[in-house]
Amino acid sequence: MLIAVGIHLLLLMFEVLVCDRVERGTHFWLLVFMPLFFVSPVSVAACVWGFRHDRSLELEILCSVNILQFIFIALRLDRIIHWPWLVCCSFGGAGGSRAPPGCSFQAMVQSPNPDGSLTSTQPLSFCPQGVWCGRAYS
Repeated sequence: MLIAVGIHLLLLMFEVLVCDRVERGTHFWLLVFMPLFFVSPVSVAACVWGFRHDRSLELEILCSVNILQFIFIALRLDRIIHWPWLVCCSFGGAGGSRAPPGCSFQAMVQSPNPDGSLTSTQPLSFCPQGVWCGRAYS
């Protein structure tokens, strides 16, 4: 519980720094993303602890695997690297080698049959960047 409180406090600090950066624009994006850089190693430790004690981990897994994405987005926002946004955002995500890049959650769209049962019609993937990507499987 103490680890979860620490992670949530770091995420709150990130949100406050983002708001401050957007309003004033006085500091670098790398400084704004520093709480997320600290969240990732703490999340790895929380994942190890959670797996050993049979606890469910959702937020911790997402925070621990997205460290590269956090780094490249901060570098791109500060104009240190000049790569396209697609390249910067495709490094992260749970398993960055998936297509489309960054997709980490999957849900099945279900439609009701005339008899009342549900049928899976099309799988969808949720991208952490806030985009729903429909993929047709054969």
